[in-house]
Amino acid sequence: MTRIRPRPRRGIAVLFSPPTALLAAFLALATPATAALQLAPLVTGLGAGAYAGDSPIAFVDPDDGTAHRLIVMHNGRVLSWGPGGIAATPFLDLSTATGEGKVLASGASSERGLLALAVDPNYPSNGHFYVYYTATNWDGAGPLAAGDVVIERYTRSAANPLVADPASARVILYIPHSSSSNHNGGWLAFGPDGYLWISTGDGGGGCDSTGPAAGVGDPTFPAGNSWRYDGSHYSPAASHPGRYLLGKLLRLDVSGDDYPSDPLRNYRIPADNPFAGPLFGADEIWARGLRNPFRFSFDRATGDLWIGDVGQGKWEEVDWRPFGTPGGDHYGWLCREGFVASSVSPSSCSQTNCPPASAGLVDPLFAGDHADGWCSVIGGYRYRGSRVPEAVGDYLFADYCHGDLWGGTPSGSGWSFSQRLTGPFGVFSLAEDHLGELYLVNGATGVVSCLHDGDGCFWSLWTGLGEDGFESGDLSRWHASAP
Repeated sequence: MTRIRPRPRRGIAVLFSPPTALLAAFLALATPATAALQLAPLVTGLGAGAYAGDSPIAFVDPDDGTAHRLIVMHNGRVLSWGPGGIAATPFLDLSTATGEGKVLASGASSERGLLALAVDPNYPSNGHFYVYYTATNWDGAGPLAAGDVVIERYTRSAANPLVADPASARVILYIPHSSSSNHNGGWLAFGPDGYLWISTGDGGGGCDSTGPAAGVGDPTFPAGNSWRYDGSHYSPAASHPGRYLLGKLLRLDVSGDDYPSDPLRNYRIPADNPFAGPLFGADEIWARGLRNPFRFSFDRATGDLWIGDVGQGKWEEVDWRPFGTPGGDHYGWLCREGFVASSVSPSSCSQTNCPPASAGLVDPLFAGDHADGWCSVIGGYRYRGSRVPEAVGDYLFADYCHGDLWGGTPSGSGWSFSQRLTGPFGVFSLAEDHLGELYLVNGATGVVSCLHDGDGCFWSLWTGLGEDGFESGDLSRWHASAP
């Protein structure tokens, strides 16, 4: 893997005649030649004081005109942050300590907890949003076991847009995951098709070891959950109900319900899912062969899919699929890690029943070696904002261990990747606001930061056209949003 230095800042050539020289001089002063990609802290102290023992794990812009953002906390709280700071009342509290008691989290270093939140495309009008968490046994005698993955919908309060209504909870999907505390996934995002996409981990353990042994159920299958796509996945009588939804990318239509008699399945199956209908395979699955796709995103300009899939002992990978690629992709785990067989030390996974390397598996776009400090890739976003010109069109991502921000740049028919910023250990996610600007969430330091180009993140609380106040002469919003 070749590393290159960050690209120089892209400039704009301006042709002008003498009458416009003054404007050109102003532009030269307004854009310092030394401007470069930088981080500025927006929200700090999210692991201390009232948040001791907790950490931020995601940052969400609901784009609802309130100028507030949602800070998703690992232990189960969702905070509302805006011009006045963090609201005293959480937007939603699912924690066991102070809230609804639904989220199972086992400390700051645990892979369990409240992991993701996505707002409905029609959130400003319907108030719906979706959360992804590992559950306590909150349904009592019901089927949920401690550690199971739950996708649940909530609705914003009709009386106060800065809080959610806990009574509006509706389970969309649950997936058994009680046998191991790691590899829970997971992320939520609405795709350009309007469907809810969900990434799940393989079920935990080393080498996908919580799944069936090689050849069980199908003599051709390798061991584990990530390879399998059996259609009997959700039968309550099955020995591992729901387990074959692990290590997958799922795609659901949450506008309706194909299972009205099942209170724990509230969605429709898109007709073009690859295993929909009578075909062999679980209807919910879009792609398989993933280990722990902790974060993924869609390019807001093209609709392309980007996945950061956490590796085992050797390689961290970034996967990319162009918009319009049909479902059914296989990314290779358990048989492959990065570009190589997972039998390579130190991963040392069995290759029983694994196909040849040329068996139609999707190659990653990038693989980061653990020998270079990588340990848990944090998938990011292709930058489509306007405040950091030198990064426009680049895919920006990070890693939990080295904390650095990396970028991928289109280069001829391929991509080149390089380190863009150094950073501290503990990055949990990147975030994208409605303007296409990006943020970095560090759980270890308890800080949410914004990416900028030397001028600060004065736009971070903007909501729409004219919001800076310059048209009206009221500059209070502009001053309040400058870090």
